[in-house]
Amino acid sequence: MTLQQFLLCLLIRYLLYLIADPLQCLVPEKKRTQRREHTRYIPNERARECEYVRFPFALLRNLVTKAEVPLSKIVRDLSLPIRVHGSCVNTKEELVADWRDSLHNSVDGRGLRESVASPLSNRWLVFPERVFPRIFIRGIQLRCNLLRTRVRSARHGHGGQTILCRGNCGQPESLVHILQSCWIMRDARCARHNRVARELAKRLRRLGYTVFEELRAPTSTSFIKPDLIAVRERRATVIDVSVVSDGRGVTVWNEKKQKYGADEFSPDIISALRATGCDVDFLVHQPMIISYRGICFPQSVKGTS
Repeated sequence: MTLQQFLLCLLIRYLLYLIADPLQCLVPEKKRTQRREHTRYIPNERARECEYVRFPFALLRNLVTKAEVPLSKIVRDLSLPIRVHGSCVNTKEELVADWRDSLHNSVDGRGLRESVASPLSNRWLVFPERVFPRIFIRGIQLRCNLLRTRVRSARHGHGGQTILCRGNCGQPESLVHILQSCWIMRDARCARHNRVARELAKRLRRLGYTVFEELRAPTSTSFIKPDLIAVRERRATVIDVSVVSDGRGVTVWNEKKQKYGADEFSPDIISALRATGCDVDFLVHQPMIISYRGICFPQSVKGTS
């Protein structure tokens, strides 16, 4: 709010205060308090107050019914626009939309765009009592890209500190670099991938699927080994898990579909399943793509729901 708008609010408040009671400004504070307490016993005063209460202007009504009205309430009653990130906002809906756009256009919030289309990935935020407090806090920090790295520390003015990765790989030490490409974290990335695949297999078995983990299917030149193959009612679903960086969901999805969805590999997978005793007539390919922030790719959610 500018100084001009602030002074305008004060002026309007003073004028409307005089309208409610022209002699109010001449009465000491102590007597004004006593006068308000005894107003209910004075018929004319009570009638005049009720008349102002019925007045359609919300600001005047609040000034009459409440002894002290905060300035923020006056601003809301006047419907004055506020400025958020350089743009004027008039309604609550505009405020929410402006904050959302500002977050999604920032460095840390760019990867949160996909969470809007994947509400299933946000369910753990609604039930925090199901997660240990420390894990819940770390999960929010991971989701919002708030975990401490050299790049993030340098952003807050810690001068003289290098931003290069401590793994001596010559790349800036950002969160996405540590979790997705740094050679030191390779074993941790493999363990993360395996945990996701095992958890998915466990849940599929609860739903009545027969699940094969890393089943080798010989081909004409070599073999393919998808992460999971879920079989139920003579139908097999090939699932390959990938944890990707922000914005790479579509690219990795297409790569997985081309790799395991090729017509030349479908008979090989069906033959490998029949060799284990599963009678399969139909085969579909459903990649499971998850971002390193824990946001599931929307097409993966639709395919597995």
